[in-house]
Amino acid sequence: MKNTIFRAAKAVCCLAAIIPLQAQVLLTGPNTLSFTATAGGANPAPQTIQIRHTGDTPRIINGVSATTLTGNWLQVSNPPGVTPAKITVNANPAGLNPGIYNGSILITSTGVPPARVDVTLSIVAAPQLTAFPNTLSFSRQFGVDP
Repeated sequence: MKNTIFRAAKAVCCLAAIIPLQAQVLLTGPNTLSFTATAGGANPAPQTIQIRHTGDTPRIINGVSATTLTGNWLQVSNPPGVTPAKITVNANPAGLNPGIYNGSILITSTGVPPARVDVTLSIVAAPQLTAFPNTLSFSRQFGVDP
């Protein structure tokens, strides 16, 4: 018989916990805005968007842009700085017909995905006063009490 020597390999087992880094993102509040205006009337009241992010250090906000498919009715003010920040959003319905208009605001910062806020402007027709019938006639005989 042959002598066979079995060598047992030493197994070394290690447990490693892989903790994914949470990606930083820009957060906005609210995520959508809605404005309502009357055709030919005053502008609706401005609204505010709060901007922050998920990290520990402030992020520089590189840009805030407003985009619409119809007209130039959506404006943002308060130039961005660092998070946390606020921007003011205005809707100007001048020159637009009654209907629903959509736009968006894009907020950018280096190293994180942009944040998007969808905006809706609803323009309703100005109320019209009508009378029916459109003519009236009255008569009275003099000297006779009604």
